[in-house]
Amino acid sequence: MDFSILVSEFASLTFDGIVVGAIYALVALGYTLVYGVLRLINFAHSEIFMIGTMACYAVTLALGISTDSDPLVMSSFVLVFSLIIVIAGLASGASAVVLEFVAYRRLRKMKASRLSSLISAIGASFFLTELSRHEKCNRRKSKKDHK
Repeated sequence: MDFSILVSEFASLTFDGIVVGAIYALVALGYTLVYGVLRLINFAHSEIFMIGTMACYAVTLALGISTDSDPLVMSSFVLVFSLIIVIAGLASGASAVVLEFVAYRRLRKMKASRLSSLISAIGASFFLTELSRHEKCNRRKSKKDHK
């Protein structure tokens, strides 16, 4: 068995593993906090993360950054990365607040059953997933129309 590839790629694989583990930890922490405070499993939690990711992608497109472009110098990279982090956080936070007002707050005020809250959470998850799919399809159609 040849371990030379493992030795040469060890640093890269370790960094990738730490990044993926940090993402898992962030999602798990979010689920734990939401359940600990609200006693509600928020099935739309991953969709809120998706909205932040889509905001990052939109910012990179708006700034003209792609895999084909030249690498940014360190000062530009830090500035762009900071901008992307702030916009992604604002987009995720705003969508979570809107989701809480629309889907969960009314049910808590009415003292609805836990099953109603669970169904609302699942419905919110489906709604946000399908909304993102719809937007993705619309972007593909508009790209074909421009060609």
